[in-house]
Amino acid sequence: MVVFLLTVFTALVLLAAGFLLGVFWLRDEHARLTALREEVGQKTAMMKQLAHGDVPP
Repeated sequence: MVVFLLTVFTALVLLAAGFLLGVFWLRDEHARLTALREEVGQKTAMMKQLAHGDVPP
């Protein structure tokens, strides 16, 4: 009985750890993609300015 409970407890702990790692990975990936999207947006705005002949200060 003790072995069974230990096995179940170990499986639950591993599942919880995997879930938390997945959540943290997704959060970091979302932050990275958001920063990349902002960077691309800034570069696009600068390219449009340069295309119209506006020189940034």
